[in-house]
Amino acid sequence: MPLRLTKANQDAMLEAAMNLTGTPGWHKDAIAFGAMEDSGEVSCIAVFQNFAGGVAEVHLAPIGAPMRPEVIDGYKQLAFHPKMLDLKAINATLPERNVAGQVACLQAGFAFEYRKRPSVTGGEDAIVLSLTAD
Repeated sequence: MPLRLTKANQDAMLEAAMNLTGTPGWHKDAIAFGAMEDSGEVSCIAVFQNFAGGVAEVHLAPIGAPMRPEVIDGYKQLAFHPKMLDLKAINATLPERNVAGQVACLQAGFAFEYRKRPSVTGGEDAIVLSLTAD
């Protein structure tokens, strides 16, 4: 069965993604999309936010198990399709310790951009990756 994405129950999905990613909050333009399994359960949530000039941030929050490649591919199609989000590029910021997430993104075609140093005492480094529609 093809991948199904849903944006129903925005408040619940945004809250779940916030808890899963440890993000302190979302921008006002944040929109969440859940990847639906055949069982009707959501296996991953992608939150797109900070839309500007055809570029947005994406936060990926797998639920329970690592993201499957077809889930990342579905989110890529959503981001770049002219009848969907119609973006030119997406940026993902992952904690340095999330090596599995970095590898999944790199395998999906994301490119390493830079290492972001923590802005607060006791914070951790992050890896910034990007993907363009080209």
